[in-house]
Amino acid sequence: MTRLLQISVLVIVLGFVPAVSAGWWDQAPYNETSQIDQALVSFSFATNASLPVQELDLYGVTSLCYHCLYPLLFSFNESVLSTNLTIYTSFTFQFQVRNTSNYTLHDFSYDFDEHGVYSVQFDIAADGSMSHTVDVLVEPEDAFKPIYIWLGALLGAWILWFLGLWLYNQRQLRLQRVPAGDKKTDGKAGQGASVKPNSSARVHSLDTFRGCALCVMIFVNYGGGDYWFFNHSAWNGLTVADLVFPWFIFIMGAAIPLSFKALEKKGVPAREVLYKIFRRAVILFGLGLLVINNIWDITMPRIPGVLQRFSISYLVVSLTVYLVPERKAASPPMAVNAAREDDEERQISPLLTPPPGYKTAEPEWSAFTERPSFVRIVLNEFTPWLLQWFIMLSLVFTWLMLTFLVDVPGCGRGYLGPGGIGDFGMYPDCTGGAAGYLDKLVFGTKFIYQSPTCQSVYLTGAYDPEGGLGSLTSIFICWLGVQLGRIVMNNKDHGPRLVRASVWGIVLCSIGGGLCGFARNGGVIPLNKNMWSLSFVLVMAGLGFLVWSLAYVLVDIFKLWNGAPMKYVGMNSIVIYCGHEVLNEYFPLSWNMPIPTHAQVLSSNLIGVICWNLIAFYMFQIKFFINI
Repeated sequence: MTRLLQISVLVIVLGFVPAVSAGWWDQAPYNETSQIDQALVSFSFATNASLPVQELDLYGVTSLCYHCLYPLLFSFNESVLSTNLTIYTSFTFQFQVRNTSNYTLHDFSYDFDEHGVYSVQFDIAADGSMSHTVDVLVEPEDAFKPIYIWLGALLGAWILWFLGLWLYNQRQLRLQRVPAGDKKTDGKAGQGASVKPNSSARVHSLDTFRGCALCVMIFVNYGGGDYWFFNHSAWNGLTVADLVFPWFIFIMGAAIPLSFKALEKKGVPAREVLYKIFRRAVILFGLGLLVINNIWDITMPRIPGVLQRFSISYLVVSLTVYLVPERKAASPPMAVNAAREDDEERQISPLLTPPPGYKTAEPEWSAFTERPSFVRIVLNEFTPWLLQWFIMLSLVFTWLMLTFLVDVPGCGRGYLGPGGIGDFGMYPDCTGGAAGYLDKLVFGTKFIYQSPTCQSVYLTGAYDPEGGLGSLTSIFICWLGVQLGRIVMNNKDHGPRLVRASVWGIVLCSIGGGLCGFARNGGVIPLNKNMWSLSFVLVMAGLGFLVWSLAYVLVDIFKLWNGAPMKYVGMNSIVIYCGHEVLNEYFPLSWNMPIPTHAQVLSSNLIGVICWNLIAFYMFQIKFFINI
């Protein structure tokens, strides 16, 4: 009954939202030249103006482009005093008017809105100074209206979901004639907090976290409604799309010690464990090559990719955790004191009479209280795995050395910019600095990603955000995920789990934020997903600890949410990921839109995500799971 109710709510959402949004669903832009996030702008000179020079040039660039050269938009002269241009509306647009000597006569910026029609008129005073006026000819549309409608629909579905479950549970209680006070908690949502977790119970917040990350990844890969904040950053900075890939690697790392512990309990021999590690890494790498490349055209296959990065990170971290020996953590002070007291009792036996005036010497360990000190708690987070930490920090050190010390031809050392027209055009062929250079050297320009997100903004060439050098820092974020798995595995109470995870999150976010100066384009190492910079992986890991802590409170402690439907996606993550990549062009996962709007694209992308949730739920119902 509850499963039928859940499916019914999802079906209602699929049918209700398009019906409610009929007024804006088919609403096309005012003309075919105005697409998503575009406005039509007419630039002209006042009729009474006489140009002080033979020709004036209009330059413009979006504010998203950091320290960029201004590309030429149009050239005016005495016979051509006006033009119509399509302008990008997601960010403030900056303009400059220059003469033939490249001297800036006038500059201004303006926030245009989607599908608006504007008129910008320049006026030249007698002294040669310029001014401008902006008039709105056609009122723009609210680009965020589809988000408001979908949020309302999803929130309504969520409320119906929990209301339906509550009504169903109340009905069952009445049928069984069980007093409400005698009702036992059975782990369902909304039935109170558990005092202590069951040591053998599955931590559902891990599946929920993984499923949420994958659902957002699917939404982003399908287009994210064509909103800039649901797509990857052009270069530095952070958007919603930038969160999901590193979080997926982070939560993969959290599962590694838990899976090894399960294999150890089953008595699986070391040879078979190593075989499983290598087999999974090879399968992930192979699936990655198949998913991102056209199997019918292998003339220019892309070698780096998402699943390839998963494969490398998993292989290195798993071998490190499994093969590199760990040192047993120091015994808690309570245990030490108890052991010392037992030794004293054995040394001073009641059968032996101590000499007169004998006093027991106070042992040096008595300085420890029953509660472990803060220093000891911190040390116990690292000391058992010092050799493993040394290996991982060596990879981080290698990333730093290669990034800042490799002398890239024409770019120098330590360049971290996008190249192209960025940095005022001083490094046009230096996208990613050492990271881009090494990828082209190892893989070849034709075998890396040809359409990076920085290309449309900074006018760059090929660059692969899943390239080789970034694999070192992705290994490190996977390793930080291992620490979350160990927190769950080694602490059996809710309190220590939450405190340790929260402290890890705050510390990592602080270090990463300090490296980037808590700014988009600042600091020693900018926050950059394209390069998987050190500041980026530290902030992502820190946020991963904090977001998991929130999910743990909601799902595993207070049981306010059972993780559905996202947890079903997390239980079959590889199948869902590969399926959404291969079938992304098939209805109802997506459909053709001749003149797309935010409403159409957002609806298509969200319905695609909902479909994959339904598929994952059905796989859970029939107990169909694929693990590699």
